[in-house]
Amino acid sequence: MSQVPVATARLQLRAMAMGDLALFRALYTDAETMRHIGRPMSREWADASLLATLDAAHEPLGPRFFVIVECRCRRAVGLCSMQPVAFDERSVEIGIMLLRGARGRRVASEALSALTAMALRTLPIDTVWAQYRRANRSAERLFDALGFHEIDGWRPRGARPKLCVRVVQRSASQSNQPQGAVPMS
Repeated sequence: MSQVPVATARLQLRAMAMGDLALFRALYTDAETMRHIGRPMSREWADASLLATLDAAHEPLGPRFFVIVECRCRRAVGLCSMQPVAFDERSVEIGIMLLRGARGRRVASEALSALTAMALRTLPIDTVWAQYRRANRSAERLFDALGFHEIDGWRPRGARPKLCVRVVQRSASQSNQPQGAVPMS
C-alpha cells in the first residue's frame, strides 16, 4: 500500500517520519488525548512505538501514518492513519489523533474526509471503516458528519469487541482501480 500525498484547502497530510517524534510523543503520552484510545505511553514506549510504526510502514500492507500539517502556519497538529487490517476484505481502517489546540476547528473532518476519498480513489478497496468507544461522542458526531454508518451484523476482522464500528463504502459510480496515485517516500 503506497502513501500518496493528500492536500486540502487548509491541510497537508504527509508521511510520518522520525523527525515527527515530538508530535508522536505529545499525542501518545497525553492522558487527555488517549482517554478514548488506551493508556498513555511513557516517553520511552512512545519512542519505541514510533520506530516500530515506521518499520511497519515499509511493509507493502503495513499501516500508513500521516502527519496533519496546517498549510498557513506549516505546523503539525495531529496524525491520521490507514491500516489494512482486513485488506482481503477490501477494506482499511482509518483513525485520527489531534493536539488539543487543533480540536474543535474542523481539522478532523477535513483530514479524514480527504484521507477517505484518497483511499477509495487509489486503493483496491470498497470499504473504509473506523472504530471508537461508544462514550466518545465527538467521534460519533465526526463519523456521522462524514457519512459513516453502522451495518447490522458486519464487523471487519481487526475490530475490537464492544467498540462502535462505522463504515463508508465505495459508491457504484466509483472505479475499483487506482487512479493517479503518486507514491510518497
